[in-house]
Amino acid sequence: MKASLIALSVATMLLLLPLVADAQMLVSDTRRSTELSIVQEWFHRELEPAPYDDTEWNITSLQLSYSITDWLKFAVQGGYSEFENDDFGNSEYKRYSVGGGIAVRAWKKGDWDIEASARYLDTFDLDTSITLLHKHVQSVGGTAQLVRSFRPFGQSAKVWAGPLIVDDRIETFAWDATTALSSSDGTGFGAQAGTRVILGGWVSLYGFASYDDNVQGGVAISLHAREGAF
Repeated sequence: MKASLIALSVATMLLLLPLVADAQMLVSDTRRSTELSIVQEWFHRELEPAPYDDTEWNITSLQLSYSITDWLKFAVQGGYSEFENDDFGNSEYKRYSVGGGIAVRAWKKGDWDIEASARYLDTFDLDTSITLLHKHVQSVGGTAQLVRSFRPFGQSAKVWAGPLIVDDRIETFAWDATTALSSSDGTGFGAQAGTRVILGGWVSLYGFASYDDNVQGGVAISLHAREGAF
């Protein structure tokens, strides 16, 4: 039975790797653990034409993750915010984001794991002003990572690092048009790393970063509940 589970996880990882990811906070967890997170992420790509200043954007979102087993984890993510952009002074934006991800542990020995994760994120900026200059970003990516678990000061912690592949597509809908002006090919290769510390068994703190065209990253704070916590 254990051999079949390992074979399934390896096969899943091989399926995920060809996907085209920004820095991520998805790592495997204990069986049936749940996390509700507030996530702040920053993105920076060099794509043309750039609907943002130097193609930079950020999102604030909620993420709910659940570990079905200690080697398979799923997550859903969504957010909403209102903002103005100095490059488009007459525009007033409402930003919606939605996405999801998966993490698979393919190998474990002691405190070391090899994992793969993938995520899709869709961000849409709706311009509510008379200029109607809407913007849309689709991000899809995957990463393989080496994970190390340890217990500093009696707390549970993980650090991880590995290669990533990411594909971002940016679209601009000028004057409420239904046909978009799309960016150039956004496929990029780079590296990513992150860390998580669970404080008191209930609160998780995340920090993560990546580099392909530029440095990107994020931070998160989560309510962490293990199996049987409620």
